[in-house]
Amino acid sequence: MPRFITYIIQQKNMKITEHIAKAKGQTQRRFLGSELSR
Repeated sequence: MPRFITYIIQQKNMKITEHIAKAKGQTQRRFLGSELSR
């Protein structure tokens, strides 16, 4: 497999994991906010 293809795949995987981490962080923040507002 050419190196640049593996590089592109790695970049895509990094972006996906970043997106998941951001989504998790947002949901956690929303949950904490709702808990604090009670």
